[in-house]
Amino acid sequence: MSAVLAACGGSGAQPSPEPGDPSMAGSSTSQDSSTVEIANPKDVTAIDVCDLLPDSAASSLGMKPEGERKSNGLKESLPDACVWEDPDDGGSKISLTAIDGRSIQVYYDNRSTYQDFEKINVEGYPAVRANKISSENLGSCNIFLGVNQKQVVMTRVRLNNEETGAVNPCDRAKRALELSVSSWPDAE
Repeated sequence: MSAVLAACGGSGAQPSPEPGDPSMAGSSTSQDSSTVEIANPKDVTAIDVCDLLPDSAASSLGMKPEGERKSNGLKESLPDACVWEDPDDGGSKISLTAIDGRSIQVYYDNRSTYQDFEKINVEGYPAVRANKISSENLGSCNIFLGVNQKQVVMTRVRLNNEETGAVNPCDRAKRALELSVSSWPDAE
């Protein structure tokens, strides 16, 4: 349980991959190449991390329209995230992180390390729900979306106590990506 709490950064403000995430181990074969086709690649590093979720999308998800950039509290080498919170400060959060130099293939190759793993499709892009522990039980969910051969967007949703058990956090994480991906710049 302490690993779960550490993964959430205590306050839940740190939306980075969980400690021990195999994608962080430096599996260069998977990070450098992918067999997954991405038809309309995007370049999420061309925009600010807080522009990954448009204001209107954040509002439609019940969050404040503007997110706050947060540094990663678990591992300094991980990129910053942007966190959107509910307007009533009730504890629900949505965060997005653009991870450069990583392929969606990393998650496919390491699926056995996740208790909760499913390949999904988000607006034509390959994605995975990848959580060390069942997402519904914790009220949080991580979804990783492959936007090109060497970039992944991580979305983490953390529900407040009232929503936990009543709302599927993975549905909300997927919806955040569905509302956002069309606004991201095309890769050159």
